[in-house]
Amino acid sequence: MTLAVCFHLHCYQPERSDPWLDIVKPELSAFPYHDWNQRVTAECYRPNTAAAVLAPDRRLRVSCDNFAIASFDVVKTLHRWLATNAPDVDAVVRDAARGPGGQPSGAALASPAVHAILPLAEPEDREVLVAWGVADFKARFGFAPEGMWLPETAVDLDTLATLARHGIGFTVLMPQQAHRVRAPGGAWLDVSGEKIDPSRAYFVSLPGGESMTVVFGHGPLSRELAFGNLLNDGATFVSAIRAALAGSGDDELIAIITDGETYGHHHEFGEMALAWAARELQAEKVDVTNLGAWLAKHPATWEVELATPSSWSCAHGVERWRSDCGCTTGSQPGWNQSWRAPLREALDWLRATLAEPIAASLRPLLGDPLAAFVDYGIVLAGEEAPEEFVARRAGRACSDAETTRSLELLELKSHLLSAFTSCAWFFADPTGIETQLALQHAALVIDTAERVLGLDAATGFLAHLESLRSNTDPTLTGRDLWAGSTEPHRVDAGLIAASFALELAAGSAGSSMRRGAWVATAHEVETLAGRSEGVVVVEHTPTLRRTVVEIQAECTGAVGVVARSRLAGEDSWRETSLADAGSDVIARVGTARLTGRADAKPLLALRCLTASLRTRPAEVDDAVVLAALVSGSAPLASRDLDAVGAALAVLCDASVSKETAAALGALGPLAEAASVEWPAGNAECEPTSANH
Repeated sequence: MTLAVCFHLHCYQPERSDPWLDIVKPELSAFPYHDWNQRVTAECYRPNTAAAVLAPDRRLRVSCDNFAIASFDVVKTLHRWLATNAPDVDAVVRDAARGPGGQPSGAALASPAVHAILPLAEPEDREVLVAWGVADFKARFGFAPEGMWLPETAVDLDTLATLARHGIGFTVLMPQQAHRVRAPGGAWLDVSGEKIDPSRAYFVSLPGGESMTVVFGHGPLSRELAFGNLLNDGATFVSAIRAALAGSGDDELIAIITDGETYGHHHEFGEMALAWAARELQAEKVDVTNLGAWLAKHPATWEVELATPSSWSCAHGVERWRSDCGCTTGSQPGWNQSWRAPLREALDWLRATLAEPIAASLRPLLGDPLAAFVDYGIVLAGEEAPEEFVARRAGRACSDAETTRSLELLELKSHLLSAFTSCAWFFADPTGIETQLALQHAALVIDTAERVLGLDAATGFLAHLESLRSNTDPTLTGRDLWAGSTEPHRVDAGLIAASFALELAAGSAGSSMRRGAWVATAHEVETLAGRSEGVVVVEHTPTLRRTVVEIQAECTGAVGVVARSRLAGEDSWRETSLADAGSDVIARVGTARLTGRADAKPLLALRCLTASLRTRPAEVDDAVVLAALVSGSAPLASRDLDAVGAALAVLCDASVSKETAAALGALGPLAEAASVEWPAGNAECEPTSANH
């Protein structure tokens, strides 16, 4: 008899990148970190790469790589961020996916490219999401995945059939998702109501004759771990696992399935409890293993029929992502989630409206549209250059215009799929960043459809969104939410060129600037004494679309810069202030203006700003520069908060204009974090004339 325990860590953060820029913007709610990816990495993912196991005298006995002792999936949106911003964590995760000799260890599971509810997806979209997830996994780990995590464990037979077509052998579900089971040659037994025995693997018979293996998590232990106090004490944790190991005489598995963020982010020092428990169980001859390794020795022989569609976070199947079913988080009395239906209907309408025009436009260029979409996953995974992909699919050399048009249609599809990220429906109100990001992806899709296909999709989309209402302000319509979520964030080549011009005038940029998904290159630009003028070529790297933009820029005041831009053939200029440019640009410009050096640190610039404000009236750009410098300095150590506090205090005391007083409102969260008294609504910051 073998007793085995598997801890599965579902590691996921929603895509936080701005859809237009492909840059993660500062999130003040994550302060003193730049954003929540950075904060959760510091609290959870990195500690789990070397979790401390303490001796009785509280000294470090050993450190444990929890990824090496567990199963895990790292969803593409998060893994992409880790690879760029936390390569040490990425390296540990990739190493854990391989065992001795470099062979796959069975620990790593793939996941669909977007955290969408697959039973609610159109069949074509489901095919693409799974294919892109497999392609991303292969690119990161160097081998094909055996298992795949389903977002929210949302499942139906069509979803499992899609997994099987892409070579996936198993997935993970929870006990409430099982309906009935039978032993080989036996009769069906009703196991609804979580009565299934999760200590063995099961297989699901699929309509096409294939089958899919399912491992069920241990419901009570998984829930108590996630939402209870099991991680507060390692001994209690191990005792609960011992009690669950029934010792029936057969081989047993206890699979504890939780969000990876449980260990360290949701429960402080949870990674230490996991490492300690694994060590204690191993000392008692319990096999602490991963799902792939255990299934290799214990193939499924019992069959299960599932309750479909179903998920682990909605008692009503998958209604949480399309209706007011009652499942929510942090809801206030009187709130409802009736906003979910119009959001789903609007996005479904957008998808249906664009499906045939996209296919019809793509077919003459790349052949079968679905095959092209599926194949595009290798480009998204970084395994093939976009222009090489288009030429290969077309079977011939393509013109620049044909290449860009093909790539714009493929990117349109990618952003349309991202708009269906499950988080958009998960929480209590549509005013959260998750729903706003979904609307921003939809806005990019609508803009691209108008430019590339000549279609007006905005009118119909907004008509379907009209009935959406927020709980925080029921007078706001879906149109209002749309406008507030999208209009301030739209980016085009003109804005990229203007932002580059701001940096050129301030001395914070060289002959080119890469900004997320964009590259701006100076072409016949002259910069002298804080003034820049000339022509900039802007390229959108995912689609290779190039735009020529004429620019002018000049430094103003102590820290400010203003730019003007116009596209070739346009008569009028568009003015861009520093506040319009985005935090990353503002931080670089502010640093260069305040220190005189393009390579200086934002924290040094913050101290220079404090000193400067002691000698002059405040300007409207001082507030936005201060916020950007703080974001650029993140993560901040506790001692650095003194610099933030000093700058805030001086800025609040400085003589300010009405415009500056309004800009100061955004700095309230920073003041709270830095323990600086901050006037409510800036009423105590007396507005004065701009030249006071």
